Amino acid sequence: MTDVNVNGAPITTQGLFDEPYNALLPKFQALAASDVQVVNLDIPSAVTTVLGVANEVAGFKDQIAKELPLFDVGPILQLESYAMALSHAHTLFAMASAPADSLAPMVDEGTTLRETLLADASALVTRNMLNGQQLRDLSGPVGYKNLAFDLQILAALFRENMAQLTGKCATQPAELQRAEEISASILRTVGLREQGPASIAATQDMRARAFTLFAEVYDQARRAITYLRWNEEDADTVAPSLYAGRGNGRKKPDPTPPAPEPVVNPPAPLPAPPAPVPPVTAAQSAAANGSHRAGAAGTPSADPFVS
Repeated sequence: MTDVNVNGAPITTQGLFDEPYNALLPKFQALAASDVQVVNLDIPSAVTTVLGVANEVAGFKDQIAKELPLFDVGPILQLESYAMALSHAHTLFAMASAPADSLAPMVDEGTTLRETLLADASALVTRNMLNGQQLRDLSGPVGYKNLAFDLQILAALFRENMAQLTGKCATQPAELQRAEEISASILRTVGLREQGPASIAATQDMRARAFTLFAEVYDQARRAITYLRWNEEDADTVAPSLYAGRGNGRKKPDPTPPAPEPVVNPPAPLPAPPAPVPPVTAAQSAAANGSHRAGAAGTPSADPFVS
Protein backbone atom coordinates (compact mmCIF):
# COMPACT_ATOMS: atom_id res chain seq x y z
CA MET A 1 0.00 0.00 0.00
CA THR A 2 1.19 3.49 -0.84
CA ASP A 3 2.59 5.79 1.82
CA VAL A 4 1.26 9.28 2.48
CA ASN A 5 3.55 12.10 3.44
CA VAL A 6 2.71 14.34 6.38
CA ASN A 7 5.16 17.17 7.02
CA GLY A 8 7.84 15.22 5.20
CA ALA A 9 7.44 12.11 7.37
CA PRO A 10 6.33 8.82 5.82
CA ILE A 11 2.91 7.67 6.93
CA THR A 12 2.84 3.94 7.25
CA THR A 13 0.08 1.87 5.76
CA GLN A 14 -2.81 0.85 7.94
CA GLY A 15 -3.09 -2.91 8.27
CA LEU A 16 0.60 -3.38 7.44
CA PHE A 17 2.68 -1.39 9.92
CA ASP A 18 0.12 -1.02 12.69
CA GLU A 19 -0.27 -4.77 13.14
CA PRO A 20 3.35 -5.28 14.34
CA TYR A 21 2.96 -2.13 16.43
CA ASN A 22 -0.16 -3.45 18.17
CA ALA A 23 1.44 -6.85 18.68
CA LEU A 24 4.51 -5.34 20.37
CA LEU A 25 2.64 -2.61 22.23
CA PRO A 26 2.50 -4.57 25.54
CA LYS A 27 6.30 -4.85 25.49
CA PHE A 28 6.65 -1.14 24.82
CA GLN A 29 4.30 -0.31 27.67
CA ALA A 30 6.08 -2.68 30.05
CA LEU A 31 9.38 -0.81 29.77
CA ALA A 32 10.35 1.07 32.92
CA ALA A 33 10.67 4.80 32.38
CA SER A 34 14.31 4.63 33.49
CA ASP A 35 15.08 2.13 30.70
CA VAL A 36 13.64 4.22 27.87
CA GLN A 37 16.36 5.58 25.59
CA VAL A 38 16.47 8.96 23.93
CA VAL A 39 15.85 8.85 20.17
CA ASN A 40 19.27 9.80 18.82
CA LEU A 41 19.13 8.91 15.14
CA ASP A 42 16.95 9.41 12.08
CA ILE A 43 14.16 6.88 12.45
CA PRO A 44 13.12 6.55 8.77
CA SER A 45 16.74 5.87 7.79
CA ALA A 46 17.24 3.37 10.59
CA VAL A 47 14.02 1.54 9.76
CA THR A 48 14.98 1.38 6.09
CA THR A 49 18.39 -0.06 6.94
CA VAL A 50 17.03 -2.75 9.24
CA LEU A 51 14.23 -3.75 6.89
CA GLY A 52 16.88 -4.17 4.20
CA VAL A 53 19.03 -6.58 6.25
CA ALA A 54 16.45 -8.32 8.45
CA ASN A 55 16.04 -11.33 6.17
CA GLU A 56 19.78 -11.84 5.77
CA VAL A 57 20.35 -11.58 9.52
CA ALA A 58 17.53 -14.08 10.15
CA GLY A 59 19.28 -16.47 7.78
CA PHE A 60 22.02 -16.95 10.40
CA LYS A 61 19.55 -18.33 12.96
CA ASP A 62 20.78 -21.94 12.67
CA GLN A 63 24.41 -20.94 12.95
CA ILE A 64 23.62 -18.72 15.93
CA ALA A 65 21.76 -21.56 17.64
CA LYS A 66 24.70 -23.88 17.03
CA GLU A 67 27.61 -21.64 17.95
CA LEU A 68 25.85 -19.45 20.54
CA PRO A 69 23.49 -21.85 22.31
CA LEU A 70 22.76 -19.40 25.13
CA PHE A 71 21.87 -16.60 22.73
CA ASP A 72 18.13 -15.85 22.42
CA VAL A 73 17.57 -15.84 18.67
CA GLY A 74 13.81 -15.17 18.99
CA PRO A 75 13.95 -11.34 19.00
CA ILE A 76 16.34 -11.35 16.04
CA LEU A 77 13.76 -13.21 13.99
CA GLN A 78 11.37 -10.34 14.79
CA LEU A 79 13.69 -7.58 13.58
CA GLU A 80 11.31 -6.70 10.76
CA SER A 81 8.38 -6.44 13.17
CA TYR A 82 10.34 -4.18 15.52
CA ALA A 83 11.32 -1.95 12.60
CA MET A 84 7.76 -1.72 11.29
CA ALA A 85 6.40 -1.05 14.77
CA LEU A 86 8.91 1.76 15.26
CA SER A 87 7.96 3.22 11.90
CA HIS A 88 4.30 3.23 12.92
CA ALA A 89 5.11 4.83 16.29
CA HIS A 90 7.11 7.50 14.48
CA THR A 91 4.18 8.09 12.14
CA LEU A 92 1.74 8.56 15.00
CA PHE A 93 4.05 11.11 16.59
CA ALA A 94 4.54 12.93 13.28
CA MET A 95 0.79 13.08 12.72
CA ALA A 96 0.07 14.33 16.24
CA SER A 97 2.67 17.09 16.02
CA ALA A 98 2.20 18.02 12.35
CA PRO A 99 1.21 21.64 11.60
CA ALA A 100 -2.33 22.35 10.43
CA ASP A 101 -1.37 22.84 6.79
CA SER A 102 0.24 19.40 6.57
CA LEU A 103 -3.15 17.87 5.76
CA ALA A 104 -3.60 20.04 2.66
CA PRO A 105 -1.92 17.71 0.10
CA MET A 106 -3.80 14.70 1.47
CA VAL A 107 -7.10 16.56 1.45
CA ASP A 108 -6.53 17.79 -2.11
CA GLU A 109 -5.83 14.27 -3.33
CA GLY A 110 -8.77 12.88 -1.40
CA THR A 111 -11.14 15.51 -2.75
CA THR A 112 -10.14 14.77 -6.33
CA LEU A 113 -10.47 11.03 -5.78
CA ARG A 114 -13.89 11.48 -4.14
CA GLU A 115 -15.16 13.37 -7.20
CA THR A 116 -13.86 10.66 -9.54
CA LEU A 117 -15.42 7.81 -7.59
CA LEU A 118 -18.69 9.68 -7.17
CA ALA A 119 -18.88 10.39 -10.91
CA ASP A 120 -18.28 6.71 -11.72
CA ALA A 121 -20.81 5.58 -9.11
CA SER A 122 -23.44 8.05 -10.33
CA ALA A 123 -23.07 6.80 -13.90
CA LEU A 124 -23.51 3.22 -12.73
CA VAL A 125 -26.59 4.17 -10.71
CA THR A 126 -28.05 5.81 -13.82
CA ARG A 127 -27.55 2.54 -15.69
CA ASN A 128 -29.15 0.60 -12.83
CA MET A 129 -25.91 -1.24 -12.19
CA LEU A 130 -25.59 0.12 -8.65
CA ASN A 131 -28.06 0.89 -5.89
CA GLY A 132 -27.77 4.61 -5.29
CA GLN A 133 -29.11 4.42 -1.72
CA GLN A 134 -25.62 4.58 -0.22
CA LEU A 135 -24.82 7.74 -2.14
CA ARG A 136 -27.46 9.54 -0.10
CA ASP A 137 -25.33 9.01 2.98
CA LEU A 138 -22.49 11.12 1.57
CA SER A 139 -21.77 14.24 3.62
CA GLY A 140 -19.93 16.26 1.00
CA PRO A 141 -16.27 17.16 0.59
CA VAL A 142 -16.25 20.06 3.05
CA GLY A 143 -14.57 19.15 6.33
CA TYR A 144 -11.88 16.61 7.08
CA LYS A 145 -14.18 14.04 8.66
CA ASN A 146 -16.83 14.39 5.97
CA LEU A 147 -14.27 13.78 3.25
CA ALA A 148 -12.80 10.79 5.09
CA PHE A 149 -16.15 9.07 5.61
CA ASP A 150 -17.29 9.78 2.05
CA LEU A 151 -14.17 8.05 0.74
CA GLN A 152 -14.92 5.04 2.93
CA ILE A 153 -18.53 4.86 1.74
CA LEU A 154 -17.59 5.08 -1.94
CA ALA A 155 -14.82 2.49 -1.59
CA ALA A 156 -17.16 0.11 0.23
CA LEU A 157 -19.87 0.58 -2.42
CA PHE A 158 -17.52 -0.44 -5.21
CA ARG A 159 -15.97 -3.31 -3.27
CA GLU A 160 -19.35 -4.83 -2.47
CA ASN A 161 -20.27 -4.84 -6.17
CA MET A 162 -16.86 -5.40 -7.74
CA ALA A 163 -17.69 -8.84 -9.07
CA GLN A 164 -20.52 -7.54 -11.24
CA LEU A 165 -18.75 -4.29 -12.16
CA THR A 166 -15.47 -5.76 -13.40
CA GLY A 167 -14.89 -4.65 -16.97
CA LYS A 168 -17.94 -2.35 -16.91
CA CYS A 169 -16.49 0.75 -15.26
CA ALA A 170 -13.22 2.66 -15.18
CA THR A 171 -12.77 2.45 -11.41
CA GLN A 172 -9.66 0.50 -10.46
CA PRO A 173 -8.99 -1.51 -7.28
CA ALA A 174 -5.92 0.66 -6.64
CA GLU A 175 -8.17 3.72 -6.46
CA LEU A 176 -10.36 2.08 -3.84
CA GLN A 177 -7.31 1.11 -1.86
CA ARG A 178 -6.00 4.65 -2.06
CA ALA A 179 -9.35 6.06 -0.93
CA GLU A 180 -9.24 3.88 2.18
CA GLU A 181 -5.64 4.90 2.90
CA ILE A 182 -6.39 8.59 2.67
CA SER A 183 -9.52 8.21 4.79
CA ALA A 184 -7.64 6.38 7.53
CA SER A 185 -4.78 8.88 7.50
CA ILE A 186 -7.08 11.90 7.70
CA LEU A 187 -9.12 10.46 10.56
CA ARG A 188 -6.05 9.40 12.48
CA THR A 189 -4.33 12.76 12.04
CA VAL A 190 -7.42 14.74 13.00
CA GLY A 191 -8.11 12.48 15.98
CA LEU A 192 -4.58 12.84 17.30
CA ARG A 193 -4.59 16.59 16.78
CA GLU A 194 -7.87 17.03 18.63
CA GLN A 195 -6.23 15.58 21.74
CA GLY A 196 -3.66 18.37 21.70
CA PRO A 197 -0.43 18.39 23.72
CA ALA A 198 -1.40 15.23 25.62
CA SER A 199 -1.46 13.32 22.34
CA ILE A 200 1.92 14.67 21.31
CA ALA A 201 3.47 13.69 24.65
CA ALA A 202 1.92 10.22 24.56
CA THR A 203 3.00 9.45 21.00
CA GLN A 204 6.47 10.82 21.67
CA ASP A 205 6.84 8.56 24.71
CA MET A 206 5.63 5.51 22.81
CA ARG A 207 7.99 6.28 19.94
CA ALA A 208 10.90 6.39 22.41
CA ARG A 209 9.82 3.04 23.87
CA ALA A 210 9.55 1.45 20.44
CA PHE A 211 12.96 2.88 19.55
CA THR A 212 14.49 1.45 22.74
CA LEU A 213 13.47 -2.13 22.00
CA PHE A 214 14.25 -1.76 18.30
CA ALA A 215 17.78 -0.53 19.10
CA GLU A 216 18.37 -3.23 21.71
CA VAL A 217 17.26 -6.08 19.46
CA TYR A 218 19.31 -4.82 16.54
CA ASP A 219 22.33 -4.34 18.79
CA GLN A 220 22.04 -7.97 19.90
CA ALA A 221 21.80 -9.02 16.28
CA ARG A 222 24.99 -7.12 15.49
CA ARG A 223 26.78 -8.78 18.40
CA ALA A 224 25.87 -12.23 17.13
CA ILE A 225 26.80 -11.41 13.53
CA THR A 226 30.09 -9.86 14.65
CA TYR A 227 30.98 -13.09 16.47
CA LEU A 228 30.01 -15.31 13.56
CA ARG A 229 31.71 -13.17 10.90
CA TRP A 230 34.78 -12.20 12.92
CA ASN A 231 37.26 -13.91 10.61
CA GLU A 232 35.49 -12.74 7.45
CA GLU A 233 35.44 -9.15 8.76
CA ASP A 234 32.17 -8.39 6.95
CA ALA A 235 29.85 -7.96 9.95
CA ASP A 236 29.26 -4.31 9.08
CA THR A 237 28.09 -5.39 5.65
CA VAL A 238 25.65 -7.99 6.97
CA ALA A 239 24.36 -5.79 9.81
CA PRO A 240 25.63 -2.23 9.35
CA SER A 241 25.77 0.27 12.15
CA LEU A 242 22.82 2.64 12.38
CA TYR A 243 25.11 5.45 13.50
CA ALA A 244 27.07 7.26 10.81
CA GLY A 245 30.80 7.38 11.40
CA ARG A 246 30.76 4.68 14.08
CA GLY A 247 31.92 1.17 13.20
CA ASN A 248 32.44 -1.89 15.31
CA GLY A 249 34.43 -3.89 12.81
CA ARG A 250 37.83 -5.23 13.74
CA LYS A 251 40.74 -3.15 12.50
CA LYS A 252 43.88 -4.77 11.15
CA PRO A 253 47.14 -3.79 12.85
CA ASP A 254 49.47 -1.54 10.90
CA PRO A 255 52.30 -3.78 9.55
CA THR A 256 54.78 -0.87 9.76
CA PRO A 257 54.44 0.71 13.17
CA PRO A 258 55.56 4.31 13.36
CA ALA A 259 59.14 4.99 14.46
CA PRO A 260 59.48 6.03 18.09
CA GLU A 261 59.73 9.68 18.80
CA PRO A 262 63.41 10.79 19.14
CA VAL A 263 64.50 11.39 22.71
CA VAL A 264 65.66 14.97 23.15
CA ASN A 265 67.84 15.54 26.24
CA PRO A 266 66.93 18.64 28.14
CA PRO A 267 69.54 21.44 28.03
CA ALA A 268 72.09 21.49 30.87
CA PRO A 269 71.24 24.02 33.53
CA LEU A 270 73.18 27.27 33.45
CA PRO A 271 75.92 27.60 36.12
CA ALA A 272 75.03 29.64 39.16
CA PRO A 273 76.35 33.22 39.05
CA PRO A 274 79.44 33.91 41.29
CA ALA A 275 78.85 35.34 44.74
CA PRO A 276 79.28 39.12 44.78
CA VAL A 277 82.64 40.44 46.17
CA PRO A 278 82.12 42.93 48.98
CA PRO A 279 83.72 46.36 48.31
CA VAL A 280 87.07 47.21 50.04
CA THR A 281 86.76 49.92 52.65
CA ALA A 282 89.20 52.76 53.05
CA ALA A 283 90.49 51.38 56.38
CA GLN A 284 91.12 47.98 54.83
CA SER A 285 93.01 49.63 51.96
CA ALA A 286 95.18 51.72 54.29
CA ALA A 287 96.03 48.71 56.46
CA ALA A 288 97.00 46.72 53.39
CA ASN A 289 99.30 49.48 52.16
CA GLY A 290 100.97 49.81 55.60
CA SER A 291 101.67 46.14 55.77
CA HIS A 292 103.14 46.22 52.28
CA ARG A 293 105.49 49.07 53.17
CA ALA A 294 106.57 47.38 56.39
CA GLY A 295 107.53 44.31 54.49
CA ALA A 296 109.51 46.35 52.02
CA ALA A 297 111.58 47.92 54.89
CA GLY A 298 113.00 44.53 55.92
CA THR A 299 110.44 43.61 58.49
CA PRO A 300 108.67 40.33 58.20
CA SER A 301 106.06 40.62 55.51
CA ALA A 302 102.43 40.15 56.41
CA ASP A 303 101.66 39.41 52.77
CA PRO A 304 101.82 35.63 52.23
CA PHE A 305 102.44 36.13 48.50
CA VAL A 306 105.67 38.05 49.07
CA SER A 307 108.72 35.88 49.46
